This record gives sequence, structure tokens and C-alpha cells, in this order.
Amino acid sequence: MKKAPLLLLLILTGCASAAGGRPELFRGFYEHGFEVESFRLCESDERWWIVRADGLNRRYRELTGAQYERVYAEIRGHAGPAGRYGHLGAYTRELTVVEVLDVRRTPADPCR
Repeated sequence: MKKAPLLLLLILTGCASAAGGRPELFRGFYEHGFEVESFRLCESDERWWIVRADGLNRRYRELTGAQYERVYAEIRGHAGPAGRYGHLGAYTRELTVVEVLDVRRTPADPCR
């Protein structure tokens, strides 16, 4: 009987960790295509694999009408731990999209 409260605590802790807490703001460049869900932060060369990108993909298609065109995006989401993600493990992190704030053609200097 004493194990039940401990088990409940472990389950709740796991759920809280999976949720990732409060979403963070990420600004950078998004590219979509066959086996490509790439997000590169402003001021970084790392490419992150996008997860739950339905809203982002919809806005991307409305704007570009094509694949593999880089656009500027601002999103709220959760960055996963460093690792190998996406197609052939080519991406250093996963970025789970919670909210799409802005998607637009890449201006001259969008990261300022």
C-alpha cells in the first residue's frame, strides 16, 4: 500500500517531464520537403528536426507553394535533448511545435 503514492508521484513526474514545461520562443529558418523538416535557429548552423508541424507546414505551403524553399519562422515549442533525429539521423535536436507565431519569406536580415 505504501508503494502506491510513490508510484503515482513517479507517473506524474514523468508526465510533467514529457510535456516539457512552458514553451520557448524560437526564431530562425524553416525548410520543408520530402524527408526534410528542418529548422535552423538564427545565429546557428545546427539543423533541428520539426515535430508536430501541421500548422507550420500549412502556412509554409500557402506562402511558397513549393518544397525546399527557406522561410523565416517564429514559433513556440519545446527543444529536445541533443541526439540524432529525423531522416538518417541528420538533425541534432527535435523541436516540437506548440504555436506558430510568424512565417514569411526570408527578409534581408530577419534575425535582428
